[in-house]
Amino acid sequence: MSVTLYNPQVNGLGQYSSATIFLQSADNAPNFEQIQAGWIVYPKLYGDSRTRLYSHWTTDGGQKTGCYNNICPGFVQLDNEVPIDYAFPKISRRMYDDYELQLQIYKDEDYYLFLHYMFVIGFWPETIFNELRNGSQTVRYGGQAYTPAGEPNSPSMGNGNYQDGNPHITCHMRQVMYGVGNNQDVQPDESLVQTHQSRCYHEGSEYNGHDGYWDYNFLFGGGGYC
Repeated sequence: MSVTLYNPQVNGLGQYSSATIFLQSADNAPNFEQIQAGWIVYPKLYGDSRTRLYSHWTTDGGQKTGCYNNICPGFVQLDNEVPIDYAFPKISRRMYDDYELQLQIYKDEDYYLFLHYMFVIGFWPETIFNELRNGSQTVRYGGQAYTPAGEPNSPSMGNGNYQDGNPHITCHMRQVMYGVGNNQDVQPDESLVQTHQSRCYHEGSEYNGHDGYWDYNFLFGGGGYC
């Protein structure tokens, strides 16, 4: 997927806001396992409010393990110029949506993280997983926002703005695809897509442009504070 790069406002040290790809085990799997990758604003993790590349993985084989980036053994960094916690020097402006993050998670034996579809940032060894060794059963895309218990104001998502139908002033993902079989990327079957929104955040205008630029895409975001 390609997602516009923004810097949403978070209102407390423990809050975060992100735009993310999720690969997950099946809902009925004995143990929950997940890989996340995307951009995030998370002051507690990084000590600042910059928009950064991030990853997170988790397994639950009787004892939950996992962590962000390479804080614990798991994710293996390969690129010596772009670290997994890379701070993006430029972000998009409303009406211009001029900076994007292009990410791909590709499974060979291990799970490889590609930036701009060309550069391998690193990989998650298949040996750290059980349920995900044979591939993921659920793929999710979109924004994620978190507020610790006791903090009253939720953070913004995307660019903090949401205008249905206008991708130029709303955070969006385009060229959303997933892999099936052997090296075959397909666009989502819209009959299988499940969307979600809440009183704080919105999603909408999902459609398939079939044009090589937009292809399957959707908008997401919101101002939070609720």
